[in-house]
Amino acid sequence: MHALVFDAAHTGHHLTYVGYMLPALKQLTPRVTFVTSSQAVASGEYEEKVKPISDGIEIDSDLNYKHDTPLKTAVTNLRALRQAVLRHRPDHVFVPSADGVSQLIGLQRLLGMRPFPKGTQAEAALHGTRFASVQPTLHRRLSGRLSVAANAAASWDRLFYVDVLGYDYVQHRGGGLAARCELLPDPILPRPPLTPVEARQKLGLPADGRYIGCCGTLNRAKGIDRLVHAFKRANLGATDRLLLAGRVSDDFKPWLENELAPLVQSGNAVLIDRFLTDEEMHATLSAMDVVSVAYPRHYAIASILLRAAAAQRPVISSTFGWVGMVTHRFGLGQVCNVLDEDAFVKAVKTQLGRSQDYKPSSSAQRFVAFNSVANFNATWTSRLRQRMALPPSEDLLTWQWVLETV
Repeated sequence: MHALVFDAAHTGHHLTYVGYMLPALKQLTPRVTFVTSSQAVASGEYEEKVKPISDGIEIDSDLNYKHDTPLKTAVTNLRALRQAVLRHRPDHVFVPSADGVSQLIGLQRLLGMRPFPKGTQAEAALHGTRFASVQPTLHRRLSGRLSVAANAAASWDRLFYVDVLGYDYVQHRGGGLAARCELLPDPILPRPPLTPVEARQKLGLPADGRYIGCCGTLNRAKGIDRLVHAFKRANLGATDRLLLAGRVSDDFKPWLENELAPLVQSGNAVLIDRFLTDEEMHATLSAMDVVSVAYPRHYAIASILLRAAAAQRPVISSTFGWVGMVTHRFGLGQVCNVLDEDAFVKAVKTQLGRSQDYKPSSSAQRFVAFNSVANFNATWTSRLRQRMALPPSEDLLTWQWVLETV
């Protein structure tokens, strides 16, 4: 059995997914090929996530990847995928980031074109699910419906949605796509639990007081400006601190540094402006009493919320999209309208006040377990195992199992 994984990009989740998938596939079959771009192989993400586990895996990096408009990027990726399949003749194809490509395959199928040779099975994952949220214009609503219809026409043997909102939408719609569709875990690497004091010591932070904050890329899209305003207005204790860690977007940096200056000087704010390793990210979240996921208009999943849940820290999330839904459904913290400054201030005070008593519910624990690396790999490889007459992985957890406690 020859398995081929295709992903041309390297930023964000792309090589994280690939870095987890390749070793799991290599355990099942002696021939695994990873097709990617020369730009990806030259990246720091590849050096960290793929190169250490690449022994015994064929790396095909002839593709010249150029980020362009979504349509042009999808056309380029589809052409490269088809050429790779014809070149390597795999038995099983995995496309962990198929947004755009999947819709084009669906359109081609409607025109009678076959994207893969007969006998080759293919699975893909989709990340964009705007169609599952209320759209403000007729154009966007029609675009969303066409996207779903194109995915339904595509010839994937199995199609994953990473966002449960998209998955629920497709299941409610029914039909052939719903039958071939599953929810894919977004993988969280397990880390040893850290107490707030242990985490703060690792980061060289004052160990006393209460911390609220956010980490990863810091910008307005994450509601960092709203969090700063809410923290200032909350009039908290002398040892309560705002912790912001990760790269600050260039266009946001002047504003943030200016607004934080008085708080940094008084010792009530800490800004760590640099890339964080996975271990540092875990320590940063563990150092907080409350994690802010106050994304005002965020359609996709948020890895920071998943990491906060894994670190057993409560969150304040916006009411919008996936972050609001999973926070409410699984008891991960408090949901509030972050566009309402008074409501956000009140949430900061309330959630910090009750943070010492927070204990993850059984549904929160199952939510975290579902999104483990082990279940991510077990889910991806389940169909391949069937083809190889192997039993399901012992690590396989279903979404229905998570919902049993809700």
